[in-house]
Amino acid sequence: MAWSCPGGWRQVTPMAFLDEEQPVAEDVADLFAQQQVCAPPETPDACPPGTMALLGEPDCVAVGSECPSDAPWPDEATLRQRAGDAFATGQLIYVSADADADGDGSREAPAQTIAGALALAADGDIVAIGVGQYDEEVALTQPVALLGACAGDTTLATTTADDEAGTLTVTGAGVLVRDLTVTGPRPGVVVESSGDAVLEGVQVYEAARSGVWLRGGRAVLRRGAIRETRSSATMELGHGLNVTDGATLEADHLHIQGNRHVAVRIDGEGTTAQLTDTVIADTQPQESDNNAGLGIAVQSSATLEGARLVVANNHAHGLHLTLGGVARLTDVHIQGTLAQASDGTLGHGIRVRAESSVEAERVVLTSNTRSGALITGAGSDMRLTDGVIAATQPGASDAKFGRGVGVEDESRFEGERLLITHSHTTGIYVSTEARLTDVVVTHTQPAANNLGAGQGVLVTHGGAMSGERFLLLHNHQSGLQASRDGFASVTDVTVRDTRRRLSDNLHGRGLDIKVGGRLEGRRILLVDNNNLGLYMSAAYPDEEDFGKYGPTEATLAEVTILQTRGTIPPEEGWYGYGWGVGLYNEAQLLAERFVLARNEEGGFGVTGEGTRAVITDLLIRDTQPLPFDNSRGAGLGSFTMGAIEGARIRLENHYGASLLGFREANSTLTDLTILNTRPQQSDLDFGRGVSIESGSALTATRVLIEDSHDASIVSTQRGTRVELTDLIIRNTAPRSFDMNSGVGVSVSRTASATLNRFSIDGSALVGLQVVGNSTLEARAGQIADNFIGLNIQSEGFDLDQSLTCVNITDNCCGDDCASQVCNIESTDMVVPKTFDVLTEVEGASK
Repeated sequence: MAWSCPGGWRQVTPMAFLDEEQPVAEDVADLFAQQQVCAPPETPDACPPGTMALLGEPDCVAVGSECPSDAPWPDEATLRQRAGDAFATGQLIYVSADADADGDGSREAPAQTIAGALALAADGDIVAIGVGQYDEEVALTQPVALLGACAGDTTLATTTADDEAGTLTVTGAGVLVRDLTVTGPRPGVVVESSGDAVLEGVQVYEAARSGVWLRGGRAVLRRGAIRETRSSATMELGHGLNVTDGATLEADHLHIQGNRHVAVRIDGEGTTAQLTDTVIADTQPQESDNNAGLGIAVQSSATLEGARLVVANNHAHGLHLTLGGVARLTDVHIQGTLAQASDGTLGHGIRVRAESSVEAERVVLTSNTRSGALITGAGSDMRLTDGVIAATQPGASDAKFGRGVGVEDESRFEGERLLITHSHTTGIYVSTEARLTDVVVTHTQPAANNLGAGQGVLVTHGGAMSGERFLLLHNHQSGLQASRDGFASVTDVTVRDTRRRLSDNLHGRGLDIKVGGRLEGRRILLVDNNNLGLYMSAAYPDEEDFGKYGPTEATLAEVTILQTRGTIPPEEGWYGYGWGVGLYNEAQLLAERFVLARNEEGGFGVTGEGTRAVITDLLIRDTQPLPFDNSRGAGLGSFTMGAIEGARIRLENHYGASLLGFREANSTLTDLTILNTRPQQSDLDFGRGVSIESGSALTATRVLIEDSHDASIVSTQRGTRVELTDLIIRNTAPRSFDMNSGVGVSVSRTASATLNRFSIDGSALVGLQVVGNSTLEARAGQIADNFIGLNIQSEGFDLDQSLTCVNITDNCCGDDCASQVCNIESTDMVVPKTFDVLTEVEGASK
């Protein structure tokens, strides 16, 4: 992100928009250091009347021209120069508050009132107002130039209150007003539908209802100030700049501060405003009800084009569009929007609603309340290119939300090159439609009211989000979550170090797809997350959302999941708290080209009836034990009627077991390679390549298992079934504390196994073991170079019926085969026990 900043604006990093107490991770700080974005020039916080904060000026500057030092008016040449070419041939008519009532308008005998001078003026004349205060209402009905000596010392200040009539009213075309202060208990400057005026260097101060009000006319405002507009007689309104009824406004270098209700209001079909280089700040609520206090409102099909705007410390909304309002913005900085004073709600930086639209480029939204940008309502849309949204704060009334971006209620949002940091509750919330490209979301904090949530991106309640190139760093609970029929389609996503939610120290998942959420994704990296890298689950029967939403599904390709950290379970005996992938409760995953490495507790688990994963090209390696008890470290598992279908599966360097199946689970695999399964570190037990138990089933073709411990394959307990074709087992080692172990294939406790075209060699104890009433069908195999070839611990086992074309040879139980051969033995030997320590994998799903 490298913005091209306008002249006078500062090029900064995003760190400029964060307070020192807001922590920034080292990798984020490095990322921020590479980003160049724009910040407005420094301006003073407060300026006395007659002066203004002007973008590009570090100190307060005079409104309009400097005051003459030794005369009521500037000299004639200066006056004509200020009036410009349009009034080059007009006569000069002078006004002085100290003049006699019968003055003729000359410099020597000025008129006493502005109205008197205007009565003497013809089209194209110049009325020069001397230093002083004038208590009158002025109407400009013809093309004249009304020039004050200077805004600081020349004041038009009526004392007669009125909510409709202006102190200065323009009905004529070709009017110029310069260097004047307008004040009093009525609208300051009113331009009617027939009016066409240029106001330059004009200060409107402590007017009532509206500071400057365009009622269908046309006006150009330059280098002026509109400040501290007061309420109407009914304690309502107090707009700074009010553009209505099809009016046209061009304005630049304005200072609009301390007004009420709405600082800049643009309203009505055909109403247009061009606003540049302007500060809009400190708008106060409406006095009658303490509502509003907006910076800018664009409504009822009006249009705003804005560039180089600073909108700061207003209430309710920094920028509000409704009822078909349209805004096109460039280089806009909206900060510090406060909640609505009456009830503590709102406080959004930008709010787009009711068929309104915004196109914005190079926008910073910082330290706003409840939402940086909120888009709601059918027909509403926002397109933001090059945006920074930082430090959005939770609501004042309920401590809720604080989202970076919210897209709701049939609206649409499109964002490109966005950086969203230090939001609360959710970085980006989508319940309707969003398209995102090149998005960074970092440091989303949990909800302040309950310390839950903190997702980087949440797509929910039927929302649909598509996009590419996401970087989601150091958020809480979930990096990217799709739930409640939310759908996300993403490419090139990195989710790193999602942190546990603070409410219960659980979760911290990379991808969280649940309760009817759906995800399509490609080229995804999940690293250093907590609990589960990828989590998927439908609602459970005891949950409120049960049965309300569609299936939970994902289609993913080219996914890498690294170093998922195990969390301490909330109840003793619960597990499933550190897997790279965890699928639960009817979730469906279609996956290809997955790499999982160095995750804690388990690599890839599928749990629950109706839960299914279909995966092609899966590598799981180096799964680590849980750090708090040194247990587990498995590779791939199906549990409690969960199902896995896979092709080209490679499992390397796991602890305890590489492939598990418990409680009527089912796995169907082809081209399965399992290497170097080690005993679990907590007790040095197990280390199996495959353990299928408690009524589960494994069907696999083209299987290679090398360097397991305890047993390479265990099929145990009633109803358990293993069917393997083209199987090679090599080098099954004993457990370190029990040399009476090391079985190639063990079938026990009424389980069954079918082996077709197989080879078992290098087992430390037994190549093939059948125990109890278990059944075995073995065809076209070789059992060789084990300590014992075949161990039968089953009465009535029919060797001839169970084994067909199986060569059992060179199984040497002595020093060498010449001294003793144990090809077939019926001696009672140690039978690998069940892996019953993994009792509650599904505990992680809650």
